[in-house]
Amino acid sequence: MIDYRHLANRGLLAARRLFGMVGAIEDRRLRRMRLRHVVPIQQPMVLISQVQRSGGTMLSQLFDGHPQCHVHPHELYIGYPDKYHWPELDLHASSDEWFRLLMEAPTYGFSVDGYSKMPDVNRPEDFDDFPFCFLPELQRQIFLQRTMATEVNSQRDVLNCYMTAYFNAWLDYQELYRPTKRWIVAFGPRISMFEDGVERYFEDYPDGRLLSTVRNPISWYVSSHRRSPRVHPDPATSVPIWLDSAKAMLANKRKYGDKVYLMSFESLVAETEGQMRSLAGYLGIDFNEILLRPTFQGMDIRANSAFPVKTRGVISQPLDRSDQLDAKAREFISDQTRECYNDVLETLDSPTP
Repeated sequence: MIDYRHLANRGLLAARRLFGMVGAIEDRRLRRMRLRHVVPIQQPMVLISQVQRSGGTMLSQLFDGHPQCHVHPHELYIGYPDKYHWPELDLHASSDEWFRLLMEAPTYGFSVDGYSKMPDVNRPEDFDDFPFCFLPELQRQIFLQRTMATEVNSQRDVLNCYMTAYFNAWLDYQELYRPTKRWIVAFGPRISMFEDGVERYFEDYPDGRLLSTVRNPISWYVSSHRRSPRVHPDPATSVPIWLDSAKAMLANKRKYGDKVYLMSFESLVAETEGQMRSLAGYLGIDFNEILLRPTFQGMDIRANSAFPVKTRGVISQPLDRSDQLDAKAREFISDQTRECYNDVLETLDSPTP
């Protein structure tokens, strides 16, 4: 008597082996195809940098989808020993060592769970989740391939290889094949607050630009305290951090002149089109309607706010959070920051409504 169940099981196992072999072949073909058609990413960088909760995420998302910009989707994590420090690589080290220092751990999380900008575990319903098809091992392969084929004479050469590997290993990156790219745009919080880091950044990207947004210190504190109460427990602890960022903006502007562009967060929210037209002119890129919408891969994305967000696009609620503080706290913040805040406002490059 024929045992059909046994034959069926054998057939299922054979099918699984076959599909496993086909899957492995497809994977190798996909990798070979991308390795054979790598698109070099060597454009200068526009680094958005200042203290967190000041609009850096929103500004980078406004650039997303622009046909002349490669936009890094998250905060830069290429620094060492942490993301706040611009990298300083030993040019005599191996390619594997360079990759180990530059690789960005959050990217690998997105490749597993999908892309979401800084989700709050207590209110996941307020954050969007997007597909992010990224192959970390392919990124490493491309990086090794590029560094071995490149005469590395500077850290910029290594960073060009890294950016090439990053955007080419991002398989569903929709802007990869556009020939019109002029800039890489990336958000690196606090990098601008360290003099030596800014100096190294401009050594690597002498053709680069530094964009910094200043936010009203009262509104900034409310947002920072709500998002990270342990880091920002009270105004007395937090105000020096805001001041360090604002003073760094002034110092960077004095030292690097037109390579640094200062703008107001409140103006960016209230007059988005005017601000982005001015910024597009500064960067020498075409004004495009996509600059008016925060997006990820061209898909509208909700604000990375410390408060609940139900709608997409630029939201006006962050313009005034002063009612979240008592009069004593508001007065303290104003007294401590007034002079420096006014100095920054007088130095802004963008038009102020």
